[in-house]
Amino acid sequence: MRVVTENTDADLARQRATVEVRWTLRELTANLLRVIRGAGKPHEIGLQAQALVETYVKYREVVGHFPPPEEFSQLLSVDRDREMLARCSEESYEFRVISWSGLG
Repeated sequence: MRVVTENTDADLARQRATVEVRWTLRELTANLLRVIRGAGKPHEIGLQAQALVETYVKYREVVGHFPPPEEFSQLLSVDRDREMLARCSEESYEFRVISWSGLG
């Protein structure tokens, strides 16, 4: 059996760069939400912001441009059952969003 992949090295590099940007963006966002609620790590915000900028620059180096606005906004998208989330308390909503993003 032979597995054929249609992903080029450039495609794989772009995917890795996108994952890195997504992870650092969500990590910073989740911490900011926690800080607002009084449970975050405000001392890590600067380092997380710096990490985001660094991954953003790496993305540009790999792809040739920064992520387009529509792609960047998708990096934070939490595409879950909106009706269920609408019934959640604010605290429960935040917990679910952070947990679903893999940061909880």
